[in-house]
Amino acid sequence: MWRNKRREPDGGGVRGSALNPSDEPRLDLEVPVASMSITVTILSAGVVVLVLRGRMRGEDIDPFRDALHRVLRDRPREVHLDLSGIVDVEPFAAAAVTAAAVEAERTGTTVRVVHASTPVRQRMSTAGADGLLR
Repeated sequence: MWRNKRREPDGGGVRGSALNPSDEPRLDLEVPVASMSITVTILSAGVVVLVLRGRMRGEDIDPFRDALHRVLRDRPREVHLDLSGIVDVEPFAAAAVTAAAVEAERTGTTVRVVHASTPVRQRMSTAGADGLLR
């Protein structure tokens, strides 16, 4: 989704600034950027790792679920959620990831949360992921 933000000539040094030397007002485009990235790695037969990096927020849950569901189509024996690159977790996101992992376990795939920092482990534990943490 693109949002247009028009800056008027009297606001914020738009005219004659180093970035905009002309007298014309400029149009800035803001592009929402996901706060979390997901990389899928196959360790060995039947073990898949989802490496998550960045901040885990509510808007990251749908892409996470999509990645998990794509991995589960191949019916791996285990899925490891590597949270070593996660620097912050919103409570809602922790609860949603926990729910998705528990749902995946119902299909017969073992899901483990691995390499989480102490603050991330605490947030995940509060969300009910104690049985998934390693």
